[in-house]
Amino acid sequence: HRGGCTFRASHLQSFFLARSQGDVEEAIQGNATCIVLEVSPSPTTTTQSMLQSASQALALTRPKGIPLLVQSRVDVALAAAADGVHLLPGDLPCAAARQMLGPDAAVGVS
Repeated sequence: HRGGCTFRASHLQSFFLARSQGDVEEAIQGNATCIVLEVSPSPTTTTQSMLQSASQALALTRPKGIPLLVQSRVDVALAAAADGVHLLPGDLPCAAARQMLGPDAAVGVS
């Protein structure tokens, strides 16, 4: 789907939260099986910069077959063609995220 990998339960063996491209590289080197990209909002963070971060992370994870989920931002996950999204309390409801991303995307909920 969307050029990514098929998400499997085995991808949850080594789940890593990345806050920067350096974190993504470290997770890959540490044999992460799934990476969640957290792009925290700040006065200088734009949706466009979040999309750029997700695209850069995908350039690293896709060749390794490691799924990349975007935390909380379904729009960014969709625009970047990420493998899915990880939702937190207060984010879009899971059903809405599933409807937007489609049946093949990973949708995680905390």
